[in-house]
Parts: sequence; C-alpha cells; structure tokens
Amino acid sequence: MSNSSLIYLLDTNVCVMYLKGKVLNIKSRIDNLEAEKNAVCSVVKAELFYGSILGKLL
Repeated sequence: MSNSSLIYLLDTNVCVMYLKGKVLNIKSRIDNLEAEKNAVCSVVKAELFYGSILGKLL
C-alpha cells in the first residue's frame, strides 16, 4: 500500500485536541494533510456532537 492511498481515521481525543489547538504537533500534522486523507467514524461524530451540546449546558 502506498502512502497516497493511506487515510487517517481520527479518534475523538485527537479531534478534540485539534479543535482546541493546544497540541501543536497534532494540529500541524492534520493541517498538512489533504482533507480527503482524514476521516472520522459515526461514533466519533456522535461523541463530538454530544460533547458540544453538553458543553453549552454547563
């Protein structure tokens, strides 16, 4: 498998760290990838959605 066909499946923790921008090496690695090379599964999407709603309620 060549690197050109590699897709990164991001987990919830990585997504949160990226969104907060506090871990610069994660942010720079994701920013340097093409958007098509990143993916999140439906569980991660649900966890991010739930966390954003919960954060607004607190």
